[in-house]
Amino acid sequence: MRRLAILLLFVSASAALAQQIVQTNLRKSLRPRWRKVMFPDPGRSSLIALEQGGTFEVIEVRKGRVVALERIDPAEEHLLPGPQPEGLTVLQSDIDEDLAVFKAKGSEGAYHSVAESESELKNLVKRYPALCRLESIGKTFEGRDIWALRITGAPDPAAVPRLLIFGLVHAREWMSVELPFFVINKLLTGYGSDPETKKLVDSRCLWVIPIVNPDGLAYSQGQYTMWRKNRSKRASSVGVDINRNFEVGWGLGSSSNPGSDTYRGANAYSEEETRALMALVQRERFTATLGLHSYSQLVTFPWGKSSEDPPGKETLVRHGKAMGQANGYRPGSVAQILYISGGGTNDTFFSKCGCWSWTFELGTEFVPPESEIQPLCAKNWPAVLYLIRTLEELGSTEHPFAVLSH
Repeated sequence: MRRLAILLLFVSASAALAQQIVQTNLRKSLRPRWRKVMFPDPGRSSLIALEQGGTFEVIEVRKGRVVALERIDPAEEHLLPGPQPEGLTVLQSDIDEDLAVFKAKGSEGAYHSVAESESELKNLVKRYPALCRLESIGKTFEGRDIWALRITGAPDPAAVPRLLIFGLVHAREWMSVELPFFVINKLLTGYGSDPETKKLVDSRCLWVIPIVNPDGLAYSQGQYTMWRKNRSKRASSVGVDINRNFEVGWGLGSSSNPGSDTYRGANAYSEEETRALMALVQRERFTATLGLHSYSQLVTFPWGKSSEDPPGKETLVRHGKAMGQANGYRPGSVAQILYISGGGTNDTFFSKCGCWSWTFELGTEFVPPESEIQPLCAKNWPAVLYLIRTLEELGSTEHPFAVLSH
């Protein structure tokens, strides 16, 4: 009788294991595959329709052509294929092939993981306790901390101009984690050896969040590299595009389909990451914010929600151009040089929090080869340094939405 019980237990465990393997393989088979395509610019309304359909994600619009990602395999939630743009040319049949080196290693290589990022930030606080303070600004859906490092040598941090730099809003944009760490180390290591760095750190308050979306990064690096959204699970959907989930322009140029990579969520601020980031910006009253994404080699600013010129355009354009000259990137408003994109950080921080807001789109790949990490960071450091130097001027410039006192 005992032998029979053991045999039945073994059979049951084997069946459960087999079912788990089948389910795992099924989930893998449902992971979408993306290809990079190019086609003539069909016009703004057609681009918006393509984005909202969920099977295309526009990356670049320049000189009458559009470069986009096209989803050609099923997603976690079913998406109906939309119309194909005329004149479509395939540039790359499977963009995930670029990341084969990381799959072969079974790790993220020289890129920061979530755990490595947290460990490095905590070690920096130990090494530079007089300059650094580390704070978790909130928890994600899966319970991870969103870590923010404050750097300042000012006796009263609230009395000096303040800048927020934040990366990895979108999970697959690993490069956007590396520039924040490069900036942190430049400021901290230079404080004791470079007079200008010391002067800047002593007269500014700089906050850096290397990873806004740690759940998404963990999933991208461990499960499915091309994942873009966070990992919130509500009803039947998995994930929301954090950069479509803010208040200003919410619903414009994004998708209502939970299976889309630009799914905006059930409502503005539905996501933990969105609420945490907004709360920090409101609390700290930043003079300026700099978001980091990849890719397209752009310096963008408001509006994303509309192709109209924003109030304060002269300041946004002038400093956007200066940063573009420093890193070699093309400056412009999101809607004018790309497409309508509501619910983003630029528009919301600008018009609801009184911040001068810009975004860098780094490089020409989501995850450049490891050998390109340091050169790409060095290329963008002069543009970041320009913004840090300009904080005092920006703080004394009248803001068209001066809802907060800087």
